[in-house]
Amino acid sequence: LKVTREVLRPKNMAFLLLLFFFVNLSLALIIGVFPIFAEQKFGWNEAQNGYYFGLIGVGSFVTQVYLIRLMLKRWDETQIIRIALVIFGLAVAGIGLAPSGLLTLLIGPFTSFGFGLLNVNTQALISLESKPEEQGIVMGVAQSFASLARVFGPLIGGTIASFNISMPYIVSGVVTLAILFFGKDYLHYMRLTRKPSR
Repeated sequence: LKVTREVLRPKNMAFLLLLFFFVNLSLALIIGVFPIFAEQKFGWNEAQNGYYFGLIGVGSFVTQVYLIRLMLKRWDETQIIRIALVIFGLAVAGIGLAPSGLLTLLIGPFTSFGFGLLNVNTQALISLESKPEEQGIVMGVAQSFASLARVFGPLIGGTIASFNISMPYIVSGVVTLAILFFGKDYLHYMRLTRKPSR
């Protein structure tokens, strides 16, 4: 706890770690309830869930192997995080509001695209904003925040789903877009004060 307090002392780092926590929380809110959501809303079985998660996997692979590299040639990490928050937030909320299983399948890869961009670029900024001798400690704290999010996310998502099966997706989308709204000044400041990492 003492180490965590020290790591959180700089405002930029506190924002990035909270961003990393809430991004992972937003994902954890929806992953655990998806099979129940898909069965109740669209009548999907195990095979159809498998196709969906297969598309998610392909989207994640393409994002992390190819698309991030291409995007970094044009934008820096703070700009990509802004773009990714919009994509992930709208895609997740769109799944919750989707009237058909086909639309859910089409939207699915955008959730992995948005999350992949967020996950990689947030960790990159956390590393870049850390002192070289403290990077290991800071990244360890960041992973602890992500682990906490993955613990609380399914518990919160399951509780919300017990009232409305679509609501975890809508809440997740709103939380993600709220991060962008409240964090835009931090991202803008980091972009102005830090040289591009490329």
